[in-house]
Amino acid sequence: HDLETLTRSELAGILKVSRWTLTRIQARDPNFPPPVKVGAQDRWRRARIERWLSEGETGELTAARQPTTWGVGVSLTVQLVVFDII
Repeated sequence: HDLETLTRSELAGILKVSRWTLTRIQARDPNFPPPVKVGAQDRWRRARIERWLSEGETGELTAARQPTTWGVGVSLTVQLVVFDII
């Protein structure tokens, strides 16, 4: 278990964020565990990720999960409207 590694997609799934958001967390959070290289791919040690989560040093993760807001009390809601043109 200590040597088990996670791909970017696997880690994003565990953290419940997109791969892009994972990249942002990695860049902004100094406490985020660094990846290890496996060939040309970045991988993360599961044990280090679990320790990071248990230590509660997840400020960027918490921020990433919040809805985007602009101004006071104004949040962005995106709706997809599909028109069927015949």
